[in-house]
Amino acid sequence: MIHLKAPLVILCLILLGLSTCTEPKNETPSPATVSLSEPTSTTPATVTPSWPIGFDVEAVTTIELKNEEDHVVLTRTGTEWMVPAWQNWPAEQHFVRALLRGVSALESREPVGFFPTEGALFGFDKPNRIIFSDSQNRSLAVTVGAAGKEPRDAFVRIDDGPTIFKVPAPWFANTHRPTWGSRTVWQVPPDLVHRIEWTEAGQTTMKVVKTDQRWQVATPTDANLINQFGMQMLPAFAHFRSQGLRFDPAADFGTRRPIAHLKLAAAEAEMKVTFYESKDGQYIEGYRDGYPVVYLFGRNVLTMPKVTLGGL
Repeated sequence: MIHLKAPLVILCLILLGLSTCTEPKNETPSPATVSLSEPTSTTPATVTPSWPIGFDVEAVTTIELKNEEDHVVLTRTGTEWMVPAWQNWPAEQHFVRALLRGVSALESREPVGFFPTEGALFGFDKPNRIIFSDSQNRSLAVTVGAAGKEPRDAFVRIDDGPTIFKVPAPWFANTHRPTWGSRTVWQVPPDLVHRIEWTEAGQTTMKVVKTDQRWQVATPTDANLINQFGMQMLPAFAHFRSQGLRFDPAADFGTRRPIAHLKLAAAEAEMKVTFYESKDGQYIEGYRDGYPVVYLFGRNVLTMPKVTLGGL
């Protein structure tokens, strides 16, 4: 017998999976932390370079990040950050904002040691450097070491200076992301959506439509929407996101057959994403015609229509 609470439980698992699952081949590493409670310098840290005069975070137009896993350049167009190497694909804006907040946090820096004699002690044995450049061709370089005792702290050096600082910002985590490209498949206001359709093997397995401001199930005719549809599932479909992303402008799925299609109609527009099994079977690939990226999902994305209809 299927319990009445089962759809709600599965719904929570799906929404949690959509927001927290990471790309299998590009996982964010756990923040490197220093050993014991926290390193202690053997040399009094008294050298404090002056803050770059006139450097304005709001004026930053280019960010270049290079470490063992990434070498990415981000540029600002208007108020939006882009990835030029990905055909100007939008960046994950909140990831970039986190980097810029880290720059502001440098004002609260505390000198704790010296480089290079104590570099390894504070996690500077691996490359991790970010250069911020503004519209006046002024730049600020931040070299990142390990996280502090508290994950939201980190050790950094400024403009390649010898002083190692502790700053109240998670610089290590902020410079190690699963991807810098936006994982948003589409985002529209939920109140503009009027049709959601899911097909598998050429058959429509779910179709819900809004008529006279009321949502109802068109297919299958004997199903009902879960009570949480308007508060949970509709927003998830309207702001549809993947867990990972791969830049692949020449994506070729060969002889692989689509396993599902999701269509969403909002106002006068209709959007569609096609799902394929990945070659290694570890995740689901999503593709939109004409887009230079392949979206990567956990397998739970395939259960969304059943949960929407309370069928689990």
